Amino acid sequence: MQLLLESIRVELPDFEMPLLPFHQQRIQKTQMELWGTANIKDIQKAIKGSFRPEMHSVDGNNIYKCRLLYHQSGIHDIQWQPYVERQLYSLQLTPAESLEYPYKYAIRSGIDSLKNSSSADDILMHRNDLITDTSYANVAFYNGKDWITPSRPLLLGVKRAELFEQKKIRAAEISTGQLGDFSEIKLFNAMISANYQYRFDAQSGLLQLQKFML
Repeated sequence: MQLLLESIRVELPDFEMPLLPFHQQRIQKTQMELWGTANIKDIQKAIKGSFRPEMHSVDGNNIYKCRLLYHQSGIHDIQWQPYVERQLYSLQLTPAESLEYPYKYAIRSGIDSLKNSSSADDILMHRNDLITDTSYANVAFYNGKDWITPSRPLLLGVKRAELFEQKKIRAAEISTGQLGDFSEIKLFNAMISANYQYRFDAQSGLLQLQKFML
């Protein structure tokens, strides 16, 4: 049985979940498309009920990554871990022609294999020469006027959906040869607040990143 996954940002002590409606919507959409029924109706209640005070980080970190694993019958498990932001300095352009990842499965061996074969901090995947996403985040590129996100990512992320709703990004096809038209890249997912972006220099398939805050 393949488990599906939602990685949910939870901010204590008030259990704020900024993207909760988008997570709930994706779970129900996934269940309906895969099995014709949606039986997970209230993930907020399940998440709150699974937390125990002894799980709280002693270092004062109030941001948690809640991993909600589910399948056809309902929620399988809920796991908690303090959130630690990844540090990125480089992205390797990586072909991913045979990859399909329309649903957020817990096991994603194809993506992990590509990432593990790279010496960069992460990979920036492309299919048919069109940029898709990194191994763990959707992306957008700044052209001096608008933030452009690839129109056909491997996974339609919840943060991407929110940014569309807020009209902060627009979609278009971006080829690897067009990367020189952009100077900045932003990575975003359910855990990343999207307050950071990177200046980048693309050379020989490697993007060197310089992080700064909006």
